[in-house]
Amino acid sequence: MGNLQIEIGKKITEQRKKANMNQSDLAFELDKSLRTIQKYESGDIDISISTLQTIAEILNVPINYFLGYDSSHIKIESLADVYAFIFELDKKKEIDFKIEVEKATDIHNWKCSIIINGNDQNHEINYPLVQTLKEFQKNRDSVNVYWMGYQQYDEWEEKMINRHSNCFLTDKEREYLDNQTRMRRFIELNKNRMEEMIAQQDDGDDEQ
Repeated sequence: MGNLQIEIGKKITEQRKKANMNQSDLAFELDKSLRTIQKYESGDIDISISTLQTIAEILNVPINYFLGYDSSHIKIESLADVYAFIFELDKKKEIDFKIEVEKATDIHNWKCSIIINGNDQNHEINYPLVQTLKEFQKNRDSVNVYWMGYQQYDEWEEKMINRHSNCFLTDKEREYLDNQTRMRRFIELNKNRMEEMIAQQDDGDDEQ
């Protein structure tokens, strides 16, 4: 069972529900059996391009939404959308980021940075993300000083999005603990961190 098949199936399920259709409705529109629709949505069988095109027309979405990335369905229209994006990004196990806050006397002068370590071996997407962000900064600066036009910038944006459209992310596994277990873990974690700090300090003293 391919990862792409599973992702296509998930998208079909999502768009079918948005269209207020059940699996039987979609089966009728496609002239397929209910079992076939169930297999499409679970990713158990491949879907031909012609069938996927028909599904896209029935659900009123572009076919490239299923085959790749369609940025037209992403809308950031409020601060809540920005927060929602950050929360969603934090759920992905292939990416990790740190937040550093530089405080000042006046809270309005505080600075906040999102730090992504490209050398983080435990999060495989960090490195290509850092590389792309580096290129993003260069091209954005080029537009701002009129070295690059927006047409060229938009072409680069589309190319980068399409290049990574099949690089799928997965959610972290979350542990929902009772308070007693959570506090025990908290104490153990901080004890281990303290021991590591002491060990590092001892190593530094020995080197001197």
